Amino acid sequence: VPRTRLASLANHVEQRASKKPPDLAFTEWALQQNGKLIAYRHNLFVHVGHQSAVGNSGSRWNAACFELLFDWLQKGVEAFDVTKCAHDAVSPCDPPPRQLPHVNRRAK
Repeated sequence: VPRTRLASLANHVEQRASKKPPDLAFTEWALQQNGKLIAYRHNLFVHVGHQSAVGNSGSRWNAACFELLFDWLQKGVEAFDVTKCAHDAVSPCDPPPRQLPHVNRRAK
């Protein structure tokens, strides 16, 4: 988040605090800013709490640090798209590089 937009983010999270946890308020704010988020292939954080702000504490699954981040709370928005971006570290991603022609070395 650029420094010039931190105040806007902080205000949004504070205003939504009674309705949404900070991570969901951040996603909401980011989508309002430019309409898309970039997801890194791997989870870079460890969830330290056992309580869930969205009410799923009993059945809660938390990705381990550096685990593939393909199944998350807001699928299609925050998740890494492993189907389209298996060749990359972020999604959305550019199309895969062109395939090199297969050389049959035994044909000689």
